[in-house]
Amino acid sequence: MRALLLLSLATIPPLLPAQRPDATFEWQKRSTAIRYGAVPVGKHSLAELEIGATWRLGNNEASTWQVGMPLLAGEQWIAPGEYRVTFHRTGETAGAMVADGSGLALAATKDAEIAGAIQVAGKESKKLVVEWSKDGAAATGNQPALVVVQFGPTQWRGPVLALGHKEHKIAGGRLLAFHVPAEQIDKGAVPVATLSKGRDGDKGTWNLVLAGTTARLVPWMKAPTDSFGFGEVVPPAAALLSEGTVTPIEGDGATAAPVLTVRDVKLVKGELRLVAAYGRKSIEVVVPEPKDQDTNGKGR
Repeated sequence: MRALLLLSLATIPPLLPAQRPDATFEWQKRSTAIRYGAVPVGKHSLAELEIGATWRLGNNEASTWQVGMPLLAGEQWIAPGEYRVTFHRTGETAGAMVADGSGLALAATKDAEIAGAIQVAGKESKKLVVEWSKDGAAATGNQPALVVVQFGPTQWRGPVLALGHKEHKIAGGRLLAFHVPAEQIDKGAVPVATLSKGRDGDKGTWNLVLAGTTARLVPWMKAPTDSFGFGEVVPPAAALLSEGTVTPIEGDGATAAPVLTVRDVKLVKGELRLVAAYGRKSIEVVVPEPKDQDTNGKGR
């Protein structure tokens, strides 16, 4: 199995773009998609991956994960952006899908991972297959989902919560405020919204991340492109980061809000300002407007 997992890029011809399938899940007109090389199974299975080992989840160039809405796995967040994706076997019957660089998107020290169980599948696959499905009914605008990885007779299933959103038009762009569960917001760095400047984000796209009394606008992560996607994960450019404040609004929590609800938002005089409620709390967020990005994600 190790020989299969670590197969050199030089020993296999590159797949054409059409041969790299996308495993896509859509919710409220936003999508998350995993693009991977569909390596044949042969006589191997997912269960052969050694405990503690990491698989690049496919063949040829690195597999990538485009995330269009925040995903919540347990209490770990994967913010919108693009990441390299790998698979890590964590136990005899357990594994995790890891979004490489997702920690940098939240100024965290560890990348987020979706934990799940490895089990025997009902039907054996002839190649690597990655699929998404709904996992029960939606609630408060959010949809539980499963991502499934099958390789031979074994499969792995990982649960996530795909967040819905409400769009707010602002001067020079738009803000998507996500339905973040109220009980999650005070538990660390949380991606609560996406700010897009220009038409369709052509001047840049940022995640609004709340962490206690600090608010940050962080440019979307991009998956590495060097060395067939196996190069170093590059953090967001410091010049494009913007940091501001989160201030409680006293005496304004009579009606409980089960998810983060933006009551007012504007981009004016060089600041993004919004008022939001969650649970029985209300807050005001003020963050300096970030610099525009060029097509390479650098400042203009």
